[in-house]
Amino acid sequence: MDLSRKNDYHRIRVEFVDNVNSFYWNQQFKQNQVPLEDRPRLIIRKLTDQAKASQQNLLNELRETFFNEIDDVQPFWIVNMIVLQAKRNAIEFISEYPGVAIVDLEESRIQMNEYIQISESNYPKSVGGSEPGLIAINAPALWAMGYTGKGQVVYDYDTGVWPQHPAFAARFMGNFYPLEQSWLGYYREEPTGIYSSHGTHTLGTMAGLDTSTNDTIGCAFNAYWIACDHIRGTVPELPPITDMVLAFEWALNPDGDPSTTHDIPDVINNSWRWYDNGDTAYCGGFVVNLMNTIEAAGIANVFSGGNFGPSNTTISSPQRINTSDVNTFSVGSVNGNTSFPYPISSFSSRGPKQCPGSGSLAIHPEVVAPGQNVRSAWGKDGYNSISGTSMAAPHVSGACLLLKEAFPMVSGEEILRALYQTATDLGTVGEDNTFGMGIIDCLAAFDHLALTHTPVNPNNIAYDIAIIEVNNPSDQQVTCANSFTPSVTILNLGDSTITDLIILDSILGSGNTTSWSGTLLSGEQTTINLPTINVSNSGPNVYQVIVSIADSASQDIDLYNNRRMVRFNVRPELSLPFLEKFENGITADWLIRNEDDQYGWETDSTEGLNWNTISATMQHFWYNPIGNQVDELLSPNLSTGVGSNLFLKFDRAYEDINSTP
Repeated sequence: MDLSRKNDYHRIRVEFVDNVNSFYWNQQFKQNQVPLEDRPRLIIRKLTDQAKASQQNLLNELRETFFNEIDDVQPFWIVNMIVLQAKRNAIEFISEYPGVAIVDLEESRIQMNEYIQISESNYPKSVGGSEPGLIAINAPALWAMGYTGKGQVVYDYDTGVWPQHPAFAARFMGNFYPLEQSWLGYYREEPTGIYSSHGTHTLGTMAGLDTSTNDTIGCAFNAYWIACDHIRGTVPELPPITDMVLAFEWALNPDGDPSTTHDIPDVINNSWRWYDNGDTAYCGGFVVNLMNTIEAAGIANVFSGGNFGPSNTTISSPQRINTSDVNTFSVGSVNGNTSFPYPISSFSSRGPKQCPGSGSLAIHPEVVAPGQNVRSAWGKDGYNSISGTSMAAPHVSGACLLLKEAFPMVSGEEILRALYQTATDLGTVGEDNTFGMGIIDCLAAFDHLALTHTPVNPNNIAYDIAIIEVNNPSDQQVTCANSFTPSVTILNLGDSTITDLIILDSILGSGNTTSWSGTLLSGEQTTINLPTINVSNSGPNVYQVIVSIADSASQDIDLYNNRRMVRFNVRPELSLPFLEKFENGITADWLIRNEDDQYGWETDSTEGLNWNTISATMQHFWYNPIGNQVDELLSPNLSTGVGSNLFLKFDRAYEDINSTP
């Protein structure tokens, strides 16, 4: 680290001597048969206590003594680490501070495992069809039993997702819970797949089903999902590795309450890799601790194996980590469109791993799954067929969701090990550095787990009440009204008759409680009118509705579908005369509607107006294709009064794209 210039800021990573040994605690949890629902809370408490003990004094002294020499301080608890911008004097102080183990420049990056584009065509829907890759891993055998991933949550750790895609829009956790516990945006505050449909494609393979056509592209097509947009494909865009840590830290506690577990995903799908050399970096240290912590919390953590085949020793990090035979759990690619035995994809990375180990610990990948010419979701409502181990990993993640529904008391580690041990051998007899243990078999893994655990019967659902629709206000509505009389449509998805319900609705902390009595048979739905609500806040608003069965002994099997978040926008009302110069930007008085999430309205300096130098602008030049771009700039609600003589005036201009700005 070059510290010759004392006033230069350096982005550094500070690691501490004392760390929670999550590998040890995972073994203790298993040995002492600690219930799965208790493990996240216990490991989070140990991690946060250790981080506070190691970091608090140092942070206090830095803020008191070096407040002008530090910036952008990011403390973490999932690993005992601080990342910050610091000048030379502060760095020297930190390096000598008791308990500090490592001070190093933080320059690492993460990126997606690039897919191999087979065709630019937008593949059509397959009415009533199932993708061959799903058949190759024997997912239909579990579907036939009734397992569909219902009630399970997957975290699509990827490039972002188009949340409105019909294959999975209805099961976005943001429909039921606050957005901040459903979407972690590094680049965008709201869910989007604008950067790449890579994340949309991987999610489709895990959880995709278009119910209008019964087009089954996903293994666990009734699972819920959360997502982030931390992954990018080109080096200049890559986020730092510490933001990878943040994305895992969020996964352990999305709602900010360590006592709850319903918000924690059952499976994390990671179709990405470090941007690093093929060496032994990250075979130890904070990255290994991170992977062990996710495992100790009970989450199945699945990685794509990499697209650097067929050469050997092409294993990126964290795929090269080998704490155990299933950590990390990496997936190679085969062509699932052919018949058995499925051939390896030429691009699929082969082992051995660079991290020290022998036997199974040295072999890569752990298993294989279909990753070649895989059709899945693409864009807002389309489909595409692409290839890569990024497409193989979601098959394994989807299988984990099916098995988790069947065995909710089983940890992600145990589910992955069942898939690993029961995989169907391919290639050279036994585990090898091309196919690993072979292609996963959902039914074989189910039978293996059933030897020691009793599966939940998916066809015996006593109680499951679901909100189908909320009206007035409706989701994404833009309105000038500030008073609403809502109604909620409720469906009984359970086997039992329901006679009493309680509906809680709220907005801006003010709520109502409504009781309903009647007879709601299995499969029936009813619409209930709710009290009028008055909205005092212009701009974005969130209206929440939660329905529950009045009898507390009647436990609802699904914790998610009995609630709904309705996000709508109330336009402010302003009086005439109204003049907008946009000198403060496009303020909250105006609403930008940019449904394609491409180039939209913004402000820029302009010349030629003697009364103003700022204008709202639209970059028409960048529209691609121009014909499909529609962006709106909505004014506030203007009160005209009675009998007013009205007029509207605005100035407009165009810039010649060939001129010098």
